[in-house]
Amino acid sequence: LEGATASAYLVLDRPVDIALRIPLTSSDPSRLSVTPVFIPAGTNRGLATWSSVDNTLLEDSVTVNVQATFADWGSAAVPVTVIDDETNTIQVAANFNQPASEGQTIDLTISLGGASTTNRPMTITVSRPDRVQTPDYPEFPAQGLAIATSLQLREDSLVTGREEVVVEVSLPGY
Repeated sequence: LEGATASAYLVLDRPVDIALRIPLTSSDPSRLSVTPVFIPAGTNRGLATWSSVDNTLLEDSVTVNVQATFADWGSAAVPVTVIDDETNTIQVAANFNQPASEGQTIDLTISLGGASTTNRPMTITVSRPDRVQTPDYPEFPAQGLAIATSLQLREDSLVTGREEVVVEVSLPGY
């Protein structure tokens, strides 16, 4: 899981005469960071530790290979699966004076459970386009977790009383 730390023993086939520092490499350092393994003199094992990088990006889970290589000992690798902890959810919050009146602007904050790695086209639709003007299909920026936009209530001369308008936000992948 993103943000987690794990460890395992790196075991050699025999004890070492002097302490060793064995470097570890990660096949994807942007998702999993590793530290060297220290094997004390007179022993044949040391604790390997790695940490998954916790970010706000909505990503697929990925398998990262952790490899240890040391002269005269060869190399060994172990696959580690990093599970993304962000969710593909959208939340919409509206801020306006109630009751809303014609000509009023309704400020919206649209928040994502995890940021996209690319810009994504966003669609805002309303159940009454004759009463509410939506912005021209804005784009949700890469790495963004929230965006502010607004809706405009249309003015007309009709007396219509209380009306309900449903706002729907859609974003591919969410």
